[in-house]
Amino acid sequence: SLGKCPKCHYLLPSDAKFCAKCGAARAPEDKGEQLRKFVPVDVEKMRSRSRRQMTEEEARRKREWFRKLDLDGDGILDVGEFTPAVRHKLKLPADAPVPSHALSQHFQAADRDGSGGIDVEEFLLWTAAAGLIEGRGGP
Repeated sequence: SLGKCPKCHYLLPSDAKFCAKCGAARAPEDKGEQLRKFVPVDVEKMRSRSRRQMTEEEARRKREWFRKLDLDGDGILDVGEFTPAVRHKLKLPADAPVPSHALSQHFQAADRDGSGGIDVEEFLLWTAAAGLIEGRGGP
């Protein structure tokens, strides 16, 4: 299972003891989190749904949302910057924590090239696949 760096929130492979991005030690896993039931993200289903064409207006709104989420302006969303989008997808209140298993699954599904960050193209594909289209996406 993927974990995240406690310092920079970079996604870590299950066997990593230190973060490749900042060098911080991996946080111990929450055993209770592993026992909670959840519905896994069907990545193949998401990919097939993302083939639907977005209108120019939908794409413009999603790019604008991406820019708002990209707090450091580097053109890549890390896990922390991506969290509000997953919170919106799961229809959680703004002050509610996003379950780490759901965040990890959505981040993996969105990060198609496995780079550890989500660029604007990957974000657009994820929003389409996750059903965040036609006025239902982005606060």
